[in-house]
Amino acid sequence: MNNLVIVCQSAGFLMADIANEALRKYDDVVLLTSGCKSMERPLSSSVKIDYIAQYDRSSTGKRVLSWLKATFQVLHKILWHYRNYEVYYFSNPPTSYFCTLLLRNKFRIAIWDLYPDGLMTINISDKSVVSRIWAWCDRKAFNKAERVVTIAESMKQQMTKYCPAEHIAIAPLWSGSSQFRPMEKEENTFVKENGLEGKFIVLYSGNIGWSHDVDVLVEVANVLKDVNDIVFLIIGDGKKKNIIAQMINDYGLTNVMMLPFQPVEKLPYSLASADLGVVTLDEKVARVAIPSKTFNLMAVGAPILAIANKETEMYRMLTRYGNGCCIPKQKIEGIASFICKLKDDKELLLQYRNNSLRAMDNHTYKNAEIYFK
Repeated sequence: MNNLVIVCQSAGFLMADIANEALRKYDDVVLLTSGCKSMERPLSSSVKIDYIAQYDRSSTGKRVLSWLKATFQVLHKILWHYRNYEVYYFSNPPTSYFCTLLLRNKFRIAIWDLYPDGLMTINISDKSVVSRIWAWCDRKAFNKAERVVTIAESMKQQMTKYCPAEHIAIAPLWSGSSQFRPMEKEENTFVKENGLEGKFIVLYSGNIGWSHDVDVLVEVANVLKDVNDIVFLIIGDGKKKNIIAQMINDYGLTNVMMLPFQPVEKLPYSLASADLGVVTLDEKVARVAIPSKTFNLMAVGAPILAIANKETEMYRMLTRYGNGCCIPKQKIEGIASFICKLKDDKELLLQYRNNSLRAMDNHTYKNAEIYFK
């Protein structure tokens, strides 16, 4: 029997596609996860789910504890239930592949979030004892792995301090649904339901947490509050939501609309309403990260505004595809000017739209095959 265990604490549509692809290669596929939220392409019923601890984002301490709890569960399950299985460790939890130091299973590793580099987001220095030990574990695990896969060239370059470049493959991310496609606003029920006809819509859709600079959009909206045909649409929830709402109230803004997360069936319509899609990145890890929501926005033909600096993979990607702009969060006036330019320059807007759609040829769910080459 050719069997595989996939480790991913919090699985979404990307993992569903990858696990389904694994069924073409393996007789038995088990997913160790706290749950899998798929979209258009559901997780196959042939993939067995074995549950581990849920990822807790509510605080730094709880996040780390949930990582460690899940990792110990993974170690126990592989040791006692899947001893003869090959293992695919995804960096969720990022401590999961530490198990390879104790287990003898053949394994691969997929890095979507690179640690210890990412520890800076919780104020742990790369000079700390924790970071140095983690880096040592990375070198041991990455070099021992059959293959290491990551999502972008910048991430690969960052990982070469842990293992040789030729040992690392790149599998670009992709969109969650073929239903994410361009849509005329006249045909978009979401636009009509929310009274957004005739507006240039700047859309942020996603988590509104401490690491998401959504407040920057409110500052930009304040600068553009007298431009009647621009609306800033913020969809989502999170720890920072009340602060954002209070800022909107304090500024007395009428050009910002906040909505809760939309039902899955409305998502193709809410995303397609965007004239400009906004992606925010935590400055401490932005150089090695691309939020997966980026590709859902590109799939509907939205130009991308990345609130980030030029030393990021987002900047490299937008430059490569010519479908948006990267601007640091400190440059409020610059962001405002870019939005106005895009609203007024229909030719540039169309160029960015078309480039987003063309870029998606490189970001389809067929990229799941790369994980098993």
